[in-house]
Amino acid sequence: MSGHFPNVATSQTTVRRSNSWMIGLFLTGWLAAIVLCVVWYWIDARKLRETVMEREVARVRLYESGMSQKLLPVLGDLHLLADSEPMRDFIAKERDADLRRLEAVAAEFSRQRPDYDQLRYLDENGLERVRVNRGGQIVPADRLQDKSGRDYFLRAMEQPAGRVALSALNLNVEQGRIEQPLKPMLRFSIPVFDAAAGSEASGSSTTARRPSSRA
Repeated sequence: MSGHFPNVATSQTTVRRSNSWMIGLFLTGWLAAIVLCVVWYWIDARKLRETVMEREVARVRLYESGMSQKLLPVLGDLHLLADSEPMRDFIAKERDADLRRLEAVAAEFSRQRPDYDQLRYLDENGLERVRVNRGGQIVPADRLQDKSGRDYFLRAMEQPAGRVALSALNLNVEQGRIEQPLKPMLRFSIPVFDAAAGSEASGSSTTARRPSSRA
């Protein structure tokens, strides 16, 4: 009888080892599956991120291209106004007759460019000397305003000849108050120079463009 016990013990040990080996094999496979899932998820997430980034870059480039095509005519119009004969004559001589001519040119320009909400000429002190609202409406002298503290004037006066300054998109302010209904504006400004004054700006010409579906 006693001779059979070692065989029983050996058999039980083998079973325990077999069970341990099977459990260890099962855990190893389970961990491998988790690792594979994590790697697959990381690769898939990376591909998705790259696809989204490529799509957004393409969208930004398309937007930039579209904006450039829309803004180039504005730059040309601003140069045309700044270099006009009435502008040069008024800066050089400051005669009322030249000022009236400049108003007339700006009013006609405004009627031909309905996207422009405002056209104005500010002198070197930031005072409006000419202001034309959309549709060619000339603002009378007693309604002209001091814009010396506005960012678009300060930025324009820092620019060299021929360089256009673009303001941030902000709300229009009239007589010190935000205009109602709210009117978001982009302002393009260029310094104008008196030939006799050398590099010192004599004022700035500003075109205010109101973003719209036609802009």
